[in-house]
This record gives sequence, structure tokens and C-alpha cells, in this order.
Amino acid sequence: MWPLIGLYISTNLAGTVPLPGVTDLLRRAEESGLSCAVASSSRRESVEPYLHQYGIHEKFRAIVTREDAEHPKPAPDLYRNALRILAVRPDEAVALEDSLPGAKAALAAGMRCIGVPSLLTRHLEFPGGVTSLNSLAELDVDHLCKKGFPHEQ
Repeated sequence: MWPLIGLYISTNLAGTVPLPGVTDLLRRAEESGLSCAVASSSRRESVEPYLHQYGIHEKFRAIVTREDAEHPKPAPDLYRNALRILAVRPDEAVALEDSLPGAKAALAAGMRCIGVPSLLTRHLEFPGGVTSLNSLAELDVDHLCKKGFPHEQ
């Protein structure tokens, strides 16, 4: 079994609505006692209003943005800062990413990564080491907590 303590959710800040399934996923993560964070290369002034607009801001224990790291994604700085704030090791966390630079950043930070493409990144292939899903609705938080990463069954 793979111990999961932190769950990282990257929201599609370029869109006008959250990625499909993100609200339900955050609810299930909260019910399971998982800590969530946003690690975004966007500026805080763009991220915070988006999270408030969709009523999900309070679901995150940490919100790490471009201003909080020396280097944006694909550098691992944003994820490392989120891990530090949540006090979890990289092997205790999983990144949910909708972008290739984000997936590369998560892997460089030593985290496991699940790629969930947005409308803008659906045609791209995530790097090796990334488990790909079509939607956040496909992610079973209970399974992840009890049995580990999707390919470790």
C-alpha cells in the first residue's frame, strides 16, 4: 500500500470553470482526511479570485503561486514549497496536473503524478512516469488511500 498524506490539485486557471470533477474530488479528499494544496505557476492575483469564485479556496491548506518560488514550473520549486508547507515527503504525495511543465515539475520534485489534461492540453502526451486519466472523475480517492497509486494494484 502506498501511503498518501497530501493530495495536490492543479486547477485549470485558463478556463472559466474548474476542471470537471474537481469539486467532488476536493470533497472526497476532505472526507478522507487528505491535505490539499494548489501549486500554480500563475500569479496569486489570478489564482485566489478563481478559487473564491468557485467556492474551493478553503479546501486548500496551502496555495503556492509564482511569487512563492524562485523558478516556475517545470522547475520543482512550487511543489517543493507546497510539500514543505504541508509537512509531507514527496513519496507521500501525488500531483494532479493538467500541463506538461507541471507534470515535469512534480516528477522533478520526487512526487508521483497523475496527468489530467485540460481542453488546451488534451492533444499532448504526458512524460513517462505520469499516469494519465481523461478526467478527475476517474480518480477514486478511496482506492488511492487504501491500495495506492492507480498502477500499483
